[in-house]
Amino acid sequence: MDPVSAATCLYNECDVETVNWALSKIGPQPMENLGQEPSSIAWRGRASTYIICSNDLAIHSALQTVLADRCTFAVEWSTGHSPFASDPQMLSDFLAGLAYVLQRGACPRWPVRYALISIPK
Repeated sequence: MDPVSAATCLYNECDVETVNWALSKIGPQPMENLGQEPSSIAWRGRASTYIICSNDLAIHSALQTVLADRCTFAVEWSTGHSPFASDPQMLSDFLAGLAYVLQRGACPRWPVRYALISIPK
């Protein structure tokens, strides 16, 4: 992916400094990887969570919904493709809260915006 497309599609909600940092980390992705069979598929046997990024310009929202339906839980954020880069604090808070919830069953200080949507199977 060329740098302009990457900046537009992957880092559309990042500041210029973060975009430049992220672009410096991008490398080629061998196309062979897309045709490989995984030896196991973790979401089939373990609890999993999908974050639907509603402002994602790289993965269409309909595909994100299909992927989220495979998971145990889903949450939808109004973010672009890379919340780890655009709002790392939000993502780390979410992951810490998720770990707490899964270990203890509840997190009294977990903000409502992180509420998990249970996906019926």
